[in-house]
Amino acid sequence: MTSRMTRVSMVLVLLLSMALVVGCPPPEVEAKWDDGIFIGEGRGFKDVIRVEVTIERGKIVDVLVVEHSETPILSDAAMERVPSDIIEHQTWEVDIVSGATVTSRGIMEAVKQALLKAERN
Repeated sequence: MTSRMTRVSMVLVLLLSMALVVGCPPPEVEAKWDDGIFIGEGRGFKDVIRVEVTIERGKIVDVLVVEHSETPILSDAAMERVPSDIIEHQTWEVDIVSGATVTSRGIMEAVKQALLKAERN
């Protein structure tokens, strides 16, 4: 009887411990960036690519390509996918769009420069 009570007690302690851990919210991660709109530039295939990166509550919420001289059609996929991937993954280091490698890298470099301006000291 005593060994059974010991096992039941151990199981209850284990379940209570798990409930405490699972019930706790994740720790707050300090924001890496200050809020605001930050401008960055990167080198595209033809010329400079300029972006505006919007940070709210320390997170990237918008990446807008505001100026470029890239060839439409060839760069369209990179202009759409790279900014959305940056927002989704919260980093400038995302996958390059096949067929628009230089444009993809230019956008990422521009966002990197903007994020460096937004970094908290």
